[in-house]
Amino acid sequence: MPRIDIQTLPKADDRSSPIFAELDAMYREIREQAYRRFEQRGSGGPHELEDWFGAERDLWPATELAENERGFELKVALAGFAPDEVKLTATPHALIVKASRASSDERRDETVRWSELRRDDVCRYVPLPSEVDIDKVRADIRHGLLTVTARKASGKPEKKPRATRPAGRATKVKPSSRRTK
Repeated sequence: MPRIDIQTLPKADDRSSPIFAELDAMYREIREQAYRRFEQRGSGGPHELEDWFGAERDLWPATELAENERGFELKVALAGFAPDEVKLTATPHALIVKASRASSDERRDETVRWSELRRDDVCRYVPLPSEVDIDKVRADIRHGLLTVTARKASGKPEKKPRATRPAGRATKVKPSSRRTK
Protein backbone atom coordinates (compact mmCIF):
# COMPACT_ATOMS: atom_id res chain seq x y z
CA MET A 1 0.00 0.00 0.00
CA PRO A 2 1.47 3.43 -0.87
CA ARG A 3 2.59 5.33 2.23
CA ILE A 4 1.91 9.01 2.81
CA ASP A 5 4.56 11.37 4.20
CA ILE A 6 3.59 12.82 7.56
CA GLN A 7 4.64 16.15 9.01
CA THR A 8 4.55 16.18 12.81
CA LEU A 9 4.10 19.23 15.01
CA PRO A 10 4.88 18.34 18.63
CA LYS A 11 3.15 21.39 20.11
CA ALA A 12 -0.59 21.60 19.60
CA ASP A 13 -0.46 25.41 19.46
CA ASP A 14 2.40 25.56 16.93
CA ARG A 15 0.84 27.36 13.96
CA SER A 16 4.12 27.96 12.11
CA SER A 17 3.35 25.39 9.42
CA PRO A 18 1.89 26.75 6.16
CA ILE A 19 -0.95 24.23 6.50
CA PHE A 20 -2.65 26.55 8.99
CA ALA A 21 -2.77 29.40 6.46
CA GLU A 22 -4.34 26.95 4.00
CA LEU A 23 -6.90 25.92 6.63
CA ASP A 24 -7.76 29.57 7.27
CA ALA A 25 -8.29 30.05 3.53
CA MET A 26 -10.55 26.97 3.42
CA TYR A 27 -12.67 28.27 6.32
CA ARG A 28 -12.97 31.64 4.53
CA GLU A 29 -14.14 29.84 1.40
CA ILE A 30 -16.72 27.88 3.42
CA ARG A 31 -18.01 31.12 4.99
CA GLU A 32 -18.28 32.80 1.60
CA GLN A 33 -20.07 29.84 0.02
CA ALA A 34 -22.47 29.54 2.98
CA TYR A 35 -23.26 33.26 2.65
CA ARG A 36 -23.87 32.89 -1.12
CA ARG A 37 -26.32 30.06 -0.37
CA PHE A 38 -28.00 32.25 2.26
CA GLU A 39 -28.39 35.11 -0.21
CA GLN A 40 -29.65 32.83 -3.00
CA ARG A 41 -32.43 31.62 -0.70
CA GLY A 42 -33.54 35.17 -0.03
CA SER A 43 -31.63 35.84 3.20
CA GLY A 44 -34.25 34.56 5.56
CA GLY A 45 -35.66 31.60 7.34
CA PRO A 46 -34.20 29.10 9.76
CA HIS A 47 -31.74 27.52 7.32
CA GLU A 48 -28.41 29.14 8.24
CA LEU A 49 -26.93 25.91 9.58
CA GLU A 50 -28.12 24.07 6.49
CA ASP A 51 -26.25 26.65 4.38
CA TRP A 52 -23.08 26.19 6.44
CA PHE A 53 -23.18 22.38 6.40
CA GLY A 54 -23.91 22.39 2.67
CA ALA A 55 -20.86 24.57 2.05
CA GLU A 56 -18.72 22.23 4.17
CA ARG A 57 -20.04 19.21 2.28
CA ASP A 58 -19.14 20.87 -1.03
CA LEU A 59 -15.61 21.77 0.01
CA TRP A 60 -14.49 19.07 2.43
CA PRO A 61 -13.89 15.43 1.54
CA ALA A 62 -16.07 12.82 3.24
CA THR A 63 -14.44 11.52 6.42
CA GLU A 64 -14.94 8.98 9.18
CA LEU A 65 -13.19 8.93 12.56
CA ALA A 66 -13.34 5.76 14.64
CA GLU A 67 -11.84 5.19 18.09
CA ASN A 68 -10.80 2.01 19.83
CA GLU A 69 -8.92 1.39 23.08
CA ARG A 70 -5.50 1.88 21.43
CA GLY A 71 -6.13 4.88 19.20
CA PHE A 72 -7.97 6.35 16.24
CA GLU A 73 -8.55 5.45 12.63
CA LEU A 74 -9.40 8.24 10.21
CA LYS A 75 -10.69 7.50 6.71
CA VAL A 76 -10.84 10.26 4.09
CA ALA A 77 -12.29 9.91 0.59
CA LEU A 78 -9.65 11.23 -1.83
CA ALA A 79 -10.64 9.74 -5.17
CA GLY A 80 -8.22 10.55 -7.96
CA PHE A 81 -5.36 11.76 -5.77
CA ALA A 82 -1.96 10.06 -6.04
CA PRO A 83 0.00 9.34 -2.84
CA ASP A 84 2.53 12.10 -3.63
CA GLU A 85 -0.33 14.64 -3.85
CA VAL A 86 -1.47 13.97 -0.28
CA LYS A 87 0.08 15.54 2.82
CA LEU A 88 -0.78 14.73 6.40
CA THR A 89 0.07 16.90 9.39
CA ALA A 90 -0.22 15.37 12.86
CA THR A 91 -0.42 17.35 16.08
CA PRO A 92 -1.12 15.86 19.51
CA HIS A 93 -4.79 16.89 19.25
CA ALA A 94 -5.59 16.95 15.52
CA LEU A 95 -4.95 15.44 12.10
CA ILE A 96 -4.86 17.69 9.04
CA VAL A 97 -5.21 16.25 5.54
CA LYS A 98 -4.25 18.31 2.49
CA ALA A 99 -4.48 16.99 -1.06
CA SER A 100 -3.63 19.02 -4.12
CA ARG A 101 -3.20 18.23 -7.80
CA ALA A 102 -2.78 20.08 -11.04
CA SER A 103 -6.04 20.50 -12.90
CA SER A 104 -6.24 18.06 -15.78
CA ASP A 105 -9.47 19.13 -17.44
CA GLU A 106 -8.12 19.43 -20.94
CA ARG A 107 -11.27 18.85 -22.94
CA ARG A 108 -11.03 20.35 -26.38
CA ASP A 109 -14.39 19.42 -27.88
CA GLU A 110 -16.70 19.93 -24.89
CA THR A 111 -17.37 22.26 -22.01
CA VAL A 112 -18.11 20.88 -18.54
CA ARG A 113 -21.17 22.76 -17.30
CA TRP A 114 -21.47 21.07 -13.94
CA SER A 115 -19.42 18.51 -12.03
CA GLU A 116 -19.29 16.97 -8.57
CA LEU A 117 -16.67 14.45 -9.58
CA ARG A 118 -13.56 16.14 -8.31
CA ARG A 119 -11.85 19.01 -6.63
CA ASP A 120 -8.21 19.80 -7.24
CA ASP A 121 -7.57 21.05 -3.68
CA VAL A 122 -9.01 19.69 -0.47
CA CYS A 123 -8.07 20.31 3.12
CA ARG A 124 -9.63 18.79 6.22
CA TYR A 125 -8.94 19.50 9.89
CA VAL A 126 -9.99 16.69 12.23
CA PRO A 127 -9.81 17.40 15.97
CA LEU A 128 -9.18 14.35 18.14
CA PRO A 129 -10.96 13.67 21.45
CA SER A 130 -7.72 12.71 23.19
CA GLU A 131 -4.00 13.20 22.68
CA VAL A 132 -2.09 10.98 20.24
CA ASP A 133 1.58 10.03 19.96
CA ILE A 134 2.57 11.91 16.79
CA ASP A 135 5.47 9.52 16.22
CA LYS A 136 3.01 6.60 15.97
CA VAL A 137 0.82 8.06 13.20
CA ARG A 138 0.72 6.07 9.95
CA ALA A 139 -1.12 6.77 6.69
CA ASP A 140 -1.77 4.78 3.53
CA ILE A 141 -3.92 5.43 0.48
CA ARG A 142 -5.60 2.72 -1.54
CA HIS A 143 -8.37 2.94 -4.13
CA GLY A 144 -8.98 6.61 -3.33
CA LEU A 145 -9.37 6.06 0.42
CA LEU A 146 -6.79 7.53 2.79
CA THR A 147 -6.53 5.56 6.03
CA VAL A 148 -4.71 7.15 8.96
CA THR A 149 -4.02 5.33 12.22
CA ALA A 150 -2.92 7.23 15.32
CA ARG A 151 -2.05 5.61 18.66
CA LYS A 152 -3.18 7.30 21.84
CA ALA A 153 -0.38 9.11 23.67
CA SER A 154 -0.47 6.98 26.79
CA GLY A 155 0.63 3.95 24.81
CA LYS A 156 -1.55 1.80 27.01
CA PRO A 157 -5.11 0.94 26.13
CA GLU A 158 -7.65 2.79 28.22
CA LYS A 159 -9.36 0.46 30.61
CA LYS A 160 -13.10 0.40 30.40
CA PRO A 161 -14.81 0.93 33.74
CA ARG A 162 -15.88 -2.35 35.31
CA ALA A 163 -19.36 -2.82 36.58
CA THR A 164 -19.37 -2.97 40.36
CA ARG A 165 -21.90 -4.31 42.79
CA PRO A 166 -23.49 -1.95 45.25
CA ALA A 167 -21.93 -1.97 48.71
CA GLY A 168 -23.34 -4.51 51.09
CA ARG A 169 -23.61 -8.24 51.28
CA ALA A 170 -23.73 -10.34 48.20
CA THR A 171 -26.93 -12.28 47.89
CA LYS A 172 -27.10 -15.75 46.52
CA VAL A 173 -29.84 -16.42 44.03
CA LYS A 174 -31.52 -19.76 44.51
CA PRO A 175 -32.71 -21.68 41.50
CA SER A 176 -36.46 -21.65 41.23
CA SER A 177 -38.22 -24.69 42.50
CA ARG A 178 -40.77 -25.20 39.79
CA ARG A 179 -42.90 -28.23 39.80
CA THR A 180 -43.31 -30.11 36.61
CA LYS A 181 -46.16 -32.48 35.99
